[in-house]
Amino acid sequence: MDMDLFLNICEDYNAIGGGYLGLSSMQSDVFSDKLLFERLDHLERFPDIRPYTTTFLVGAAKFSDEQLLKFLKSMKTLQISFGGFDKDSYKIMYGINGYEIARQQLDRIGRLIKENRLGLEPYIFIRTPDKAAAENSDFVKTLPSCFYVANINDQFFSWGGLIGESDLPQGARLVRADNSDKRVECSIPWASLSVNVDGTVVGCGCVDWNSKHLIGDLKVQSIEEVWQGAPAREFRRAFSSGKVPDLCMDCDYYMRVDHAFSRPEQQNWKPTDSLYWQWSVRRQSD
Repeated sequence: MDMDLFLNICEDYNAIGGGYLGLSSMQSDVFSDKLLFERLDHLERFPDIRPYTTTFLVGAAKFSDEQLLKFLKSMKTLQISFGGFDKDSYKIMYGINGYEIARQQLDRIGRLIKENRLGLEPYIFIRTPDKAAAENSDFVKTLPSCFYVANINDQFFSWGGLIGESDLPQGARLVRADNSDKRVECSIPWASLSVNVDGTVVGCGCVDWNSKHLIGDLKVQSIEEVWQGAPAREFRRAFSSGKVPDLCMDCDYYMRVDHAFSRPEQQNWKPTDSLYWQWSVRRQSD
């Protein structure tokens, strides 16, 4: 995203109260952004915006300790997607010999957090073809103590039909949920707004990577106008109206909005407090 559009969105977001701001989507990596540190410098102007992001870590190798520390100090939450638990399983999952580099960056982040007494607790999601082996691996046993293992997963879904059985490595499983009879809204479009690099907005940033369901355009609309607009309202109420998009039909990320927010701990949840899914991850693991 160009810097002018980024700043306009940040100013708009900050003006309406701010909250958590993801700097990259699930399928991208923040360290591939050539404007990353310029964005971080500008975000210091917005005290009510709390940056977070996701990474595969390999790209962090090109930065110095000083640069990486600046990045870590800027983050309120860091999500790490790690393929496998050793050289072989990493290559199986991600198709490259990147384990050593990624592990080095993992350890470096742990060291910088400890040495500088940062309050950041990165979430790590381990993608593996063998969950049992990963759970008992040296990789998990030797993770720096500051990391929180949010998930070890060998089951994957189709991401709106983009992934099939043949795309998964041996051992990993494709799970197809059946949401066709669900009539309670999904919490994701109620709790987040996802913006493409060109300013267009999708109803679900978790799954709609091909922008099949656009609900607005922040080049010509404000965040509030998009959120209150008819396309966004219709998408958020897709399940109760019986007009469920195809990409939602077999989505394993579906989470009933009442299950997500009706619990006493979540009834007063605000975007400025935390990422809603972190609370859910924590509760499921307790």
